[in-house]
Amino acid sequence: MTRRTPRATRLAFACVPGLIISVVGCGGGGGDIGPAPTPASVRLVSGNGQNGEAGSLLSQPIVVRVTSASGAPVEGTTVNFAPGATSGTVSAAQATTNADGNASTSWTLGTEVGANSDTVIATVSGVNEWVTFTASVAAAAAASLEPVSGSNQTGTSGQPLAQPLVVMARDRFGNPKDRVDVTWLVTAGGGSISPAVSTTGADGRASAVWTVGDGANTAQAAGSGLTGSPVTFTATGGEPPSGVVTLTSITPAPIVEGQSATLTGTGFSGNPADNEVRIDGVDATVTAATATSLTIQVPAFNCQPARRAPVQVRVGNESSNVVSHDVNPGSFLSVGVGQQQVLQDPQQFCIQLAPSAAPEDYLIGVQSTSDVVSSLTPARLTARSAAAQTAALPLAELPRARATTQQHARPSDIQQRTLKQRAAAEARLRVLERQQVYPRAGGAHRSSLLSGLQRSAAIPPVSEPGDVIAIRYPGAGNICTSYIQVQMVVRVIGQHGIWLEDPENPAGGFTQADIQRMSDEFDSRIHTAVTGYFGLPTDLDANGRIAIALTKRVNELHPGVVGHVGLADLVPQSVCPSSDAGEIYYGIVPDPAGEVGDPVSREQVLAIATQTIAHEFTHIVQFGQRFILNDLPPQPSWVLEGQAMLGEEVTGHAYEGRSPGQNYGGAIAFNFDDPSSIDWYSQAFLGLFLYYGFKDPNTRVADAPEECSWLAGKPENPGPCVSGLELYGAPWVLLRWISDQFGANHAGGEKGLHQALIRSPATGYAALAAITGHPIKTLLAQWAATLYVDDRVPGSAPALQLPSWNLLDLENNVVETARLVPHSHSFSSFSDAFNVRAGSTAYFRVSGASRPGTAIQIRGNSDQPLPGIMQVFVVRLQ
Repeated sequence: MTRRTPRATRLAFACVPGLIISVVGCGGGGGDIGPAPTPASVRLVSGNGQNGEAGSLLSQPIVVRVTSASGAPVEGTTVNFAPGATSGTVSAAQATTNADGNASTSWTLGTEVGANSDTVIATVSGVNEWVTFTASVAAAAAASLEPVSGSNQTGTSGQPLAQPLVVMARDRFGNPKDRVDVTWLVTAGGGSISPAVSTTGADGRASAVWTVGDGANTAQAAGSGLTGSPVTFTATGGEPPSGVVTLTSITPAPIVEGQSATLTGTGFSGNPADNEVRIDGVDATVTAATATSLTIQVPAFNCQPARRAPVQVRVGNESSNVVSHDVNPGSFLSVGVGQQQVLQDPQQFCIQLAPSAAPEDYLIGVQSTSDVVSSLTPARLTARSAAAQTAALPLAELPRARATTQQHARPSDIQQRTLKQRAAAEARLRVLERQQVYPRAGGAHRSSLLSGLQRSAAIPPVSEPGDVIAIRYPGAGNICTSYIQVQMVVRVIGQHGIWLEDPENPAGGFTQADIQRMSDEFDSRIHTAVTGYFGLPTDLDANGRIAIALTKRVNELHPGVVGHVGLADLVPQSVCPSSDAGEIYYGIVPDPAGEVGDPVSREQVLAIATQTIAHEFTHIVQFGQRFILNDLPPQPSWVLEGQAMLGEEVTGHAYEGRSPGQNYGGAIAFNFDDPSSIDWYSQAFLGLFLYYGFKDPNTRVADAPEECSWLAGKPENPGPCVSGLELYGAPWVLLRWISDQFGANHAGGEKGLHQALIRSPATGYAALAAITGHPIKTLLAQWAATLYVDDRVPGSAPALQLPSWNLLDLENNVVETARLVPHSHSFSSFSDAFNVRAGSTAYFRVSGASRPGTAIQIRGNSDQPLPGIMQVFVVRLQ
């Protein structure tokens, strides 16, 4: 498998313009910080956390200060102010610092309402820090009034209509506007309305009850100076029934879907079939009847909320009066704070929430459990609230714990480009192996493969430094049949590795001491860490070691790749002529002048060598254990790469004296604590942030993460997220979560668990289910919820935690566009259409106080049940 770029690029993750909020003290190769008066830091001075109406100019300007490395103010520096996509405008997109080092601009808010919803990011070219200003946006002055519901009803003269009259006030941008007085007036029919004046709630709605007179009735709702005012409602009132059929009472209160209820009155038929009972327009089944009493079974209402609904009885041509009565669904969601409930039957994707005065907050995930990356499922989440009640705005996001560091990570454009280049090359090699190697080798008998390997091994069982050995480097064509003959010189024979160097490598390359040091590192740490976790490699060429071939061919044929291994080397040359018939790793070499490829210094290559070899050595173990020793089908690339990233993690722990299960935060993840050390972990998290939708400091990819996927790379994966690291971030976090959750109870601990995964006869999802003993749907639901819940919800269920890493602290240390941000709504009526790709989840956060009865239904866009690959989970956040 191919490997990533040199460390000079990778260290940019912590300290290059692209991912940081407000960095203090970024160093260790992260940027150019020169003596004063060179700008080195940008800090917030004032103007953060303001409140204003949509589209309004904030009362205070936003101000930052630019200082040098010594803390002195820097005058004459250009500061860039960039509002978020929906965050309004600034009076000056660029401002120059004054003698105090300060620069400012005025900020006009955007038009969308929300707490801390608007942002402006202040950056300075060449400074590896940036400042984010946030502001809360309230609705502007009321501008319009529109009808919501209640018109065109038919009722009994002198009786209240079954449904209230409801209007909504909005500002000029369409946002619901609270605290607007609405005056109600009967204009024809002689009825009455109560109250005469009502005030809109946080959802912009106001309501009133209309008692109609006989015949045609009209009423109006008016708001002073509002477009659309007055709103006119119509209704028809009739004489009360002749008394033949009268409905006087309904029990119990409330009646419940699917349960029995009793209607009391007069004029009913003793034959149940002669009585027609309609509740909210749906027929109920009459199970028993007398002249004064009907027993019914309350019908189902297709995911309607708890509410008041009209009930009416009809016998022959006679209809009763209409009685409004409380109707509840069959059951309500009952889940404790920090707990999860999973719905797996698409026919039952309905979340019923009882009315509540307390503030509550829920995370809803709509997830595809398909493992076919091209699968994209259209879906719609529809919330319905009881029409007569109002709901508050969404709650502010759960308070974030204070970050363990004041530094914030951001991947640079250069880093993303080079990592994508490396990942694309690796994905291509994996595809070619499946197309060109497995068809040739998969049907061969193991004994014939092993004997053929020993006959064609490139590396002899015994070698000495200075020996010249011919290897076959995979060529640019078919990786099984195309190769380049390269004469290599044995430089070092270590305990576990034979180090070969191409004598034609460019000038300025490794010294003998460099190779000896890498050999010592491999013997003393990398080999021990990887084999202790994943098991021993095969020894197909009987030399007791793996070969590390340092050749310019990697630079020439695979730009951006640092190192790679391949399955073709584990089969005889009779099967794949390009094979070296043994365990071999091909590594990039220094090329300071760019003689054969991109310029890369000796220091850069040495800085990344340990990580690269740990990653690729894990693949050697995987291939040998699975393909050669156990004759098993290939694991999908996301499993291979997820485990190889774990190989990096456990090797990094061995180097740094760390261990799993310690809930490490951003300082460790992004190497803030010791920038001079190897950056072991940040790349895996970068892959996760790209899956979340990170594009740049000001931009998220639309429809992420739900339309993205981590199951395959390009071109198989058509998702919209920035490509290249799909297989490295989320799969690693998934396997780390599985290790944390199930390793302790597995024979041999999490090491035994991963060795079992390598040797599992099953592949992909089925392999994870086999080694954990849990259905893959359950695993995926718990893991996907963990990505948002971990360390965010105190006391959350253990299955929703990642004990090894503090994901909330990691999010505190990255820019907003790199975070997992659910779609946010209040407990009100709304409908969101979206698509979910295989393996991915659409996240929604629904919250508020003084909640009316609310039903949330997840169906297809045409209101059909979703396919069986879909599931829904709910976690109560507060």
